[in-house]
Order: sequence, then structure tokens, then C-alpha cells
Amino acid sequence: MDTNRNPEINTNLCDNCGICVENCTENALHLEKQGPVFNSPNTCTYCAICEEICPLHAIRVPYTVSWKA
Repeated sequence: MDTNRNPEINTNLCDNCGICVENCTENALHLEKQGPVFNSPNTCTYCAICEEICPLHAIRVPYTVSWKA
């Protein structure tokens, strides 16, 4: 399982509003000229707040749910 995967940011949809950066509880994002990028991949906790608040739906947090029997 890939444990270092970050949410996916579609820079074609993003307008650099910075809402995701301002609301990231882990400070995992910062805003650059091309859009939001991750400061450190390990700081993202996959809370999905960024996906929920993005007004343009430019961030996607793909989850994989699995459990052992």
C-alpha cells in the first residue's frame, strides 16, 4: 500500500484562491505561482478538509478502504 500519497490537485481547475492553504489544519500546503503544493508529504493526515472546501473542486482525496479478515 502506498502510504505517502497526497491529495490530487488539478492545477487546470485551481484559481489559486488559497482557501485550502488557509484551512489546512496540518499546514501541509503552501501556495506557489502554479497553485497549492505540499510542504512535506508526511504532514498531510488525509483529513480531506481541502477537498470539502475547495469551491472549484480542484482537490480530490482518493481513499482506499481495506481491512483484514
